[in-house]
Amino acid sequence: MIMEASLIKQEENQLRLISESALDQDIFKESENSRNPEFTAERLFKHRPDKYQAIVALSAEIGAIRLADMLHVSVNSVLAVRRRESEAIHEEKKRISIMARDAARMCVEAIIEMLADPDTRKKISVRELGIVHGILIDKSELLGGSPTSRVSIQNINATVDMSDYLKILHEQSQRVAQAKLIEPEKDQ
Repeated sequence: MIMEASLIKQEENQLRLISESALDQDIFKESENSRNPEFTAERLFKHRPDKYQAIVALSAEIGAIRLADMLHVSVNSVLAVRRRESEAIHEEKKRISIMARDAARMCVEAIIEMLADPDTRKKISVRELGIVHGILIDKSELLGGSPTSRVSIQNINATVDMSDYLKILHEQSQRVAQAKLIEPEKDQ
């Protein structure tokens, strides 16, 4: 897949040698006169730069279909912009992630301060403390790289021991080895 250069970066570095009114607008008339024109990333950037910028800004948080509905553009237009501006969208996701971690850190600090104050702590119900405790432990395990859930698979009917299992595998491999290969007929 060939990545095209970001139009936002190109626009910032572009000199205005020819006014936009001097450019030939007849090229796109037919598709723009249709009821729901499909824009390429370049055309959307040229004719609707506000929507182009909105797609880039919101793509980190909102799905393509919902974003297309909100901005009254086609899903193809949203996807074209996302392909074109993948680096900018990735940076926006990183920025949001950093902000979320900062907010989470402040929330944890606020919880610690609330629990440190005996009067405030008395006002918190056991139910609320249990929920907060569970969430904090879960996220702590996740951030520490530990598993956040453990799944136990139990099969009551499984009475096959290892030697029986190996015997079954051997029998199956023998059946495969004895299978007759059927060659496809060649076209003449």
